[in-house]
Amino acid sequence: MESDELRILLVSEGSGGHLVPALELARVLASRNAQVRLWYARRPRVQGLMEALTAEASACGVEVEPIDVPGHTGLLTRVRLCSRLFGRSLAAHAAFSPDVVVGFGGWISLPVLLAARRYRSTADGLRKAPIRILLHEQNRIMGRTNRWLAHWVDAVATSFPDTRRVPSRVPFVMTGMPVRRGLLAPERSKSFPDFGFTPGRPTIAVLGGSQGARTINRLMMQVVDYLTPEEAGRWQILHLTGAADEEAVRKHYALNGVRAWVAPFSLDMASVYAAADVVLARAGSSTLAEIMACGCPSVLVPYPYAHNHQRINAEWLSRQKLAVMRPEKDASPQRILTDLRLLLQDRVTRERMRSGLLKIAILNAAERLAQVVEAAVSAQGRIRVTDAQTWKDVIEKNDKEESFVDDRGSVEQPARQPRRAGISVTAGHHAP
Repeated sequence: MESDELRILLVSEGSGGHLVPALELARVLASRNAQVRLWYARRPRVQGLMEALTAEASACGVEVEPIDVPGHTGLLTRVRLCSRLFGRSLAAHAAFSPDVVVGFGGWISLPVLLAARRYRSTADGLRKAPIRILLHEQNRIMGRTNRWLAHWVDAVATSFPDTRRVPSRVPFVMTGMPVRRGLLAPERSKSFPDFGFTPGRPTIAVLGGSQGARTINRLMMQVVDYLTPEEAGRWQILHLTGAADEEAVRKHYALNGVRAWVAPFSLDMASVYAAADVVLARAGSSTLAEIMACGCPSVLVPYPYAHNHQRINAEWLSRQKLAVMRPEKDASPQRILTDLRLLLQDRVTRERMRSGLLKIAILNAAERLAQVVEAAVSAQGRIRVTDAQTWKDVIEKNDKEESFVDDRGSVEQPARQPRRAGISVTAGHHAP
């Protein structure tokens, strides 16, 4: 569907898990001739990576506007920022007059979507169609802000087929989690020279998310201390540390004679995943979506705070035996080293994991989410559960296969690997 003259406002937190899906949706909508604005929270800690990621969207015609946010924001600071952003949003809605506003989670979305709701209540009589307000939830359990906002939006798009705490009677759509464009491009054999590595040697990618993870960094440094001399001489490690620990991690590998490529982040995650036999990582939604899309066996150490959303994410793969999950309290260096050794030594298990991950990956999540945006604009009146068939018909014009979420939250998936699935809409009913 062409999105001629559609005006879309997207608002996102400033971490990769929120911003990457927003950027991918923006790119798809811009390619369909929509006028797209993207607001995101710009924080000093990850400013370099986020500016690099947004540059490509700007080149595609997306109007990117960062919202500067201090590195650490207490409650009072957030209240003041929300108040200012609410006023800024009202003015922007009046001037830009978006057809759809899409929030991607985090408190930064709150004032923007509430302003859209306020503007809709006062301006819809002057418009041909109402402003639609949508949410995208990246994790397997709805975040606190999204859960509250869900009562005030038209529909929620989810990344998992069994996302929890979707409020009852809220229409939701399982679109999947958009990942970076070009993630699947490189061939494995062509990725090694980028890192100075030798093909055929065991290769591990260590990832801490867009902001890095100090616990993962220190854990891997301790793992290195337990390597045998043969392992230290053969293993190759790709380690994305975040800005704070880069130099310390690099020196530790050198001290132990381990061949390693260390950087705060990488814009070429396709090559990182292509080179890796095994991934050691946190369990943020963006990381899991990339692991599935690339079919990478992994050892996951979920972040133990923030309502345990990463543990809940990781359980979705570990219960299908498609990843190894170690809670942080149990993730000793000896245990993690054993997990890594077992996976590196067992090609059959790695291939089984790879096949299973590719089977459940949704590679066209950004296109599916764009179709939801377009379908929302086309809908007449209030979007209800009974609109499911209408949305499904609109979306299936470009999608030949279906992923249908039934009343029990179960999923019927096509056998093709990897999937490019269609969409249907139903009401929130998931377990708390």
